Amino acid sequence: MTYLLGDFESRLIRDIYTAAVDPRAWQPVLQVLTEFCGADQGTLFYYNGRYRAQNFAIAAKNRAGMIDKYLMEFIDEESTNFNRELADVQGGTILLPEDVVRVAGKPYDQIIGDHLVNTFYPHTRFNVGIVLLKEDLMSAGLGLRNFNRSPLVDESSLEFLRRITPHLVQAVTIYREINYFTWISQTVKSVLERVNRGVLLLDASLRVMFANSTAARMVAAYPELAIGRFGKFCVTEPSSNSKLQEFLQTLVASSAGVLRKRMAVAVTSKSGITRPLCLTMVREGINGFDNFNSEGISIAVYIDDPNRAVVFSADYMRQVYGMTCAECNITEAILNNKKVSEVAVERLTVTPTVRNQLKLILQKTGTHSQGAFSRLALALEHSHLCE
Repeated sequence: MTYLLGDFESRLIRDIYTAAVDPRAWQPVLQVLTEFCGADQGTLFYYNGRYRAQNFAIAAKNRAGMIDKYLMEFIDEESTNFNRELADVQGGTILLPEDVVRVAGKPYDQIIGDHLVNTFYPHTRFNVGIVLLKEDLMSAGLGLRNFNRSPLVDESSLEFLRRITPHLVQAVTIYREINYFTWISQTVKSVLERVNRGVLLLDASLRVMFANSTAARMVAAYPELAIGRFGKFCVTEPSSNSKLQEFLQTLVASSAGVLRKRMAVAVTSKSGITRPLCLTMVREGINGFDNFNSEGISIAVYIDDPNRAVVFSADYMRQVYGMTCAECNITEAILNNKKVSEVAVERLTVTPTVRNQLKLILQKTGTHSQGAFSRLALALEHSHLCE
């Protein structure tokens, strides 16, 4: 079917922006560009050296297995050479063979290397290329090639590429931004799942947008904590909740770059009264995370629970600090808030004996107080101490 150029371009532009969210859609786009410009092969690559899972490559005419081979063996080298040799070329630039020589002092095939050319582009020559993205450890480009006997791209094709190129650049930029937000969000949330405190992320309406598993367990375990109407975080004791909401509203309304509030929340458990939870509400740094802003996150609430059981690896403490089994048992009991006298009763010994063993534990770990040792152990808990 033959389209008027305007209709043809509008359909192509629509498909280009579809490819911005689904890289698989680049293949028919690239096929159209290749055929329209009279090229014998078209390729497009996207490279992110910081997060290689985002990398992809497309060929208008793809031989089975070649794309996988390119992504595994060649994309890092081509992208590195691409960025280095074309360092002064901006995204959106269209390059003919003579332009590459003028900028880099060598043909494009020499930039990417004979091995890559012979593997993927035998018997062809570089025809025209478009720099789509070029940043530190990131690059994207589109290239059209012709067999040695085929004519080079003509002026009408170049004019067509000039009209289409801004859309190609924008689509690649959209893909980068979507993947950046997704990657950072997933990475940060994965880290938040591993920290040894509860974490809630609230939007400007104080609704809970994210709660790590530790925070979810705390809300389930303590009736004093709740996620109430409209998904808002609150405490059930009225005066404490008034104080909490006042703090949160202050954080939302403030224009200060760094601001935090702290308060204690008295809680009970089935075993009776426990030590209060410490709530730290922070605006600090949240506005610096573009991905959090995209999700409407305004405030982070950290919940420290001094009553929680500590996950403890005796094997690690024996290997690193040379602790005995008895010292490991004492350490675990102390970290789980037992008094020295209680440890002595459990171990069928006397308090001075446990105190002397605790002093030896402090010496082995290079700490000078029980509090300093507890902080050391808690800092290691979710890295080396988790079994």
